[in-house]
Amino acid sequence: MYGEIYVSECKLSAPRAAGLRDISKGLNMSIVDTAYLREMHPAFAGDRPTGPFLEICIESAEEEIREWVGDTAYDDAASATPTDEKRKKKLKKAEGELVMYFALPKLNLHIATQGVILSSIEKSQFGTGTIATASPAQLKAIRQPYYDLARHKAADYIIGTPNPKPVKVTT
Repeated sequence: MYGEIYVSECKLSAPRAAGLRDISKGLNMSIVDTAYLREMHPAFAGDRPTGPFLEICIESAEEEIREWVGDTAYDDAASATPTDEKRKKKLKKAEGELVMYFALPKLNLHIATQGVILSSIEKSQFGTGTIATASPAQLKAIRQPYYDLARHKAADYIIGTPNPKPVKVTT
């Protein structure tokens, strides 16, 4: 139907990338927004990462939550007047955790014209220090709790699974 734009594991449908609303999927009605994320996670404070980057990850989180709870429950939670405030609150927290899960691979990436930087020496007023990014195994271990916490927050509303357990993610 539409092409997709991929950024790390986050993907953004072409209409959303162009700032258009894709009414057929109900997208662009996410429970969280960039302002909420900047309050929720210190890694999102200030103007970095940019709003467009966060929007891409918000859509990925929305798609995941929709798979867990279904479109009806998600759309109700995303509405201005939800029928279940407790569900909205829990799904909002879950979606916020998933945004962090999807954003982490890019937040951990430092790219220069020469390629990806694994470590560097930084000079500042406090002296010289070395900066190194997380290894793939470390990044996987850092990301997993965000996914697990999102599943836990949404557990009462996940359809098709009586008592969902955290799922080990292998990506």
